[in-house]
Amino acid sequence: SGFTISDFDVRDTSRAFTGGLGIIYRLNPQINLTTNIMRGFRQPAPVLGVSKFTYGVSVPSIDLRSEIATTYELGSRIKSDKLQILLQAYYTDLKDFLVNQRSTFHGQDWFDWNNNGMRDSGEDVYQRKNAGEGYVKGIEIEAMSQLNLLFPGLDEGWFVSGGFNWMEGYDKTNNDHLSKLSPTRGVIKLGYEEKKEKKYWFEISCDMVAPFDKIRSDQLLTDPAFRTEPQDMSSPLLDGGTIPGYAVFD
Repeated sequence: SGFTISDFDVRDTSRAFTGGLGIIYRLNPQINLTTNIMRGFRQPAPVLGVSKFTYGVSVPSIDLRSEIATTYELGSRIKSDKLQILLQAYYTDLKDFLVNQRSTFHGQDWFDWNNNGMRDSGEDVYQRKNAGEGYVKGIEIEAMSQLNLLFPGLDEGWFVSGGFNWMEGYDKTNNDHLSKLSPTRGVIKLGYEEKKEKKYWFEISCDMVAPFDKIRSDQLLTDPAFRTEPQDMSSPLLDGGTIPGYAVFD
């Protein structure tokens, strides 16, 4: 493999200031305003082996620094006799986060994974690196209400609830989207719970996920999962490189 035991004798110490601060301000008996600041870090384990993944070959990455994340949150909690709502907006500043970047191994930018002596699709060399800076921002909303409080005459067991989540992340160093983001999603539920003896309940829900096109350019170009014919990398992108949206009724 070209490595000796001494190559893997990794001795490193990482230190970082971590913690958080939160404030709740009671605007009135029904509305609380909240704000939080949190800072954390993660020391990644070194990548010691060579492995195959969807669109390339991962090679050893030894000297990895800690990833630093600082999150700022602003929100509101509303609780009245008829309605409960949680609103939350957040922004996370990322430093030294890890991404897969094109690299070389023993002087080559590809690895002959199947030992056929030819450069095949999915054999480009990638290495985990502390790529630089980026951010993730988003909004989360949750709401719930007992329907008899909105519509007098209904049994008190009826309720409706819902949620909404939107997020966006960007790699500022490489001017590209972050990987592993989630598409915009909304959930709505209608249910009934028998209150007196609590013997039965039922619930119907609809989980709606929007189309997603915030995909890293290198992944879009090299991952066969985004092709109309995954075995043929020259085939067109599936839906123009967009992951289709969907809805699930349960």
